[in-house]
Amino acid sequence: MTISILMGIIWELLQHKKLTAKQISEKYEISIRSVYRYVDALCSSGFPVITYVGKNGGISIEPSCIIKNNYFTKNEINYLLELSSNSNNLNDEIKSLNEKLRYLYMNNNS
Repeated sequence: MTISILMGIIWELLQHKKLTAKQISEKYEISIRSVYRYVDALCSSGFPVITYVGKNGGISIEPSCIIKNNYFTKNEINYLLELSSNSNNLNDEIKSLNEKLRYLYMNNNS
């Protein structure tokens, strides 16, 4: 079990209202059973994950626990984007950070 997949699942759930285990497994190239292991780990650590069964089932985060878009100011997001973009070593983690910051920036500008 890797922390990067755990954080990725959290991030995906924050971006989308509800995802299926299949969608998560395809995104992170893990088995559906592994998705449920990660969900169990999140629940065990106190993270508010909800699972729904049936045709319209899926995995989501308790709506009252979702971080508001105004957590960072526009200037803070812009500054973080600038810092991470100026890095000489744009590895996958920094690219992922940029993607997340752009998402926050776009939603904070509306």
